[in-house]
Amino acid sequence: MDNQTSGNMAVTNNSNNNSINSNNNPINGINSTNARSNMVKDTFLYLPAKIIEGAVGVVTLSLLTRLFKPDDYGNYHLAVTTVSIVSLFLLGWLYQAAFRYVNNFTGKRKVVVFYSTIFVVWAVISVSITILGLIILFSLRNRFDAYTLKPVLFSIFMFFSYSLAQILLYMLSAARIIKLFVGLSVLSAILKPIFLILFVKVFYTGVSGAIISLILIDALVIVVIIYRLRIYRYINMRFFSSRVAKKFSRYGIPLVGVSLSASLLNYSDNYILKFFRGSDYVGIYSANYSIASSAFTALLFAIMRGVYPTILKTWKQNNKTQTEGLLSNAVRYFMIITVPAVVGISVLSHVISNILDPLYVEGSSVMIFVSIGMFFYGLSEYNNKAWELTSNTGVIFRNILFCCLFNIIINIITIPFGGYMAAAVNKALAFMFYFLLSYLRGRKILKWHIAPASLMKIFGSAALMGLIIYIAVSSFESVSILHLLILVPLGVVVYGIGLYLTGEIKQEFKQLVALKTKK
Repeated sequence: MDNQTSGNMAVTNNSNNNSINSNNNPINGINSTNARSNMVKDTFLYLPAKIIEGAVGVVTLSLLTRLFKPDDYGNYHLAVTTVSIVSLFLLGWLYQAAFRYVNNFTGKRKVVVFYSTIFVVWAVISVSITILGLIILFSLRNRFDAYTLKPVLFSIFMFFSYSLAQILLYMLSAARIIKLFVGLSVLSAILKPIFLILFVKVFYTGVSGAIISLILIDALVIVVIIYRLRIYRYINMRFFSSRVAKKFSRYGIPLVGVSLSASLLNYSDNYILKFFRGSDYVGIYSANYSIASSAFTALLFAIMRGVYPTILKTWKQNNKTQTEGLLSNAVRYFMIITVPAVVGISVLSHVISNILDPLYVEGSSVMIFVSIGMFFYGLSEYNNKAWELTSNTGVIFRNILFCCLFNIIINIITIPFGGYMAAAVNKALAFMFYFLLSYLRGRKILKWHIAPASLMKIFGSAALMGLIIYIAVSSFESVSILHLLILVPLGVVVYGIGLYLTGEIKQEFKQLVALKTKK
C-alpha cells in the first residue's frame, strides 16, 4: 500500500494503484498514441461511475422533494449552496493548487512539504471560519427561530468536512488514482438516500438531518482517503513552507475569482428568486434545475477529469501542436456525450419531472434551458484551457465575472414578473455569452478543431434519437417515470448505432476492445 522506493514518496499517477509512490517523473514518456489512449481509458473509467452517481443523485433528489415541501427544500438547497460558495471563496485556490501541483512534488522531503503545507493552510482557514461562523451565529441567535437555527449551525460544521473532502478528491483525480476516486464517488452517492431516510424519517431531524447526512458522508470520504493513501505519514507542521504556500496562492487565487464567479453564475438566481418570490419558488426551480445540472455536471466532470491530466502533461513538454490535437479530441468526446444529453432532456423534460413530487412538476421546462446552458458552459471550459495552461487565469475571471453580472442584472429585471422560467432562460443566455467570449479570445492562444463531418454525424445521430424518442412518447396514452426505463436505453442504442454506422466512433470502439482484450 505505502510503497517506498529509494526513499521517494508521492501520490502516483497510476490509475491502477491506490498508493503513494513517485519515484518517476509523472510527465515522462508521453507520446501522442499513449496520450490519446489514456484520455479514452480515463474518460471511460470516470463515465460509468459518474452516470451511476448521477442516477443515484436523481433518486436522492426525488426523495428530498418527497421529504420536504418546496419552501423547506428551497432553504436546504440555499444552505448547501452557501457552504459551497463560501468554501470556494476561501479555499478554492487551495483546491486548484492541490490539483495542479500534486504530481510536481517528488522525493520524500518535497512530498512531506507539499502535504504539510496543504493541510496546515486548510486547518488554519477552516478552523478560523468555523469559529467565526459560530460567533456570528451566537450573536444573531435571537433572529432565528429554533427550526432555522439548527440547519444554520450544522451548515457551519459542514464547511469543515466539505472543504477537506474536496481537497483530497482533487488530489486523487489529478494523480489518476481513478478507481479509488470513482469508488468513493459512487459510495457517497449511494449513502446519501440511505442517510436521508435514517435521519429525516427515522430520527425526525428535518432539514438538519439532511445536512448531517452530508457531513457524515464527507467524513467517511476523508477517513478512507487518508487511511488508504497513508497521507498522515507525510503531514508534519515543521515542514510547512511559506514559499510553497505563496506559490500555491499565486496560481490558485486568480482561479478563486473564476470559481466564485462561476458559482454565482450558477446559483445567484436562487437568491434573487428567494428575495422576489420566496423559498417555494426556489424549491421548484432548484429541484428541476438540479436534475439537468447534475446530469451535465457528472458528464462534464467525467470527461474533463479523464482528459485534463493528459493534456497538462503534454503541455509541459512544450508540444503545442500535440496539445491542440488532444484538446480537439477532448472537445469531440464532449460533443459526442453531451449533445444527445441536451436532446434527450429537452424531449423528455415533462416525463423526467415525474421523478419529483407533484408539487415540483410545474417547473419541468426549466430543464430544457438549463441543459442548453450547461452545454455551452461545458464547452467554455475547453476554451479556458488556453489561459489555464499559460497560467493567465485573470482572463477567465474577467470573462465569467462579466457574464455573472449580466446574469444578475437581467434576473433582477425579469424574475419579478417572469419567475423561475425567466431565471432558466437567462441562465442559458448567460452561458451562451460566456462561451462566445471564451471561444473568440481563447483561439488566439490555443485552438481546438472539430471536422464539420464529425459535427454533422453527432448532431444528425442525436436528432434521429430525439425524433424516435418523441414518436415513442407520442404513442403512449400517458407517460410515467417507468417509461424512462425504456426510453433512455432506446435513445442510447439509437444514438450509438447512428455514430457507429457513420464511422464516428469506430476508432474509440477498437481502442476499448483492445483494452478489454489486454485484460
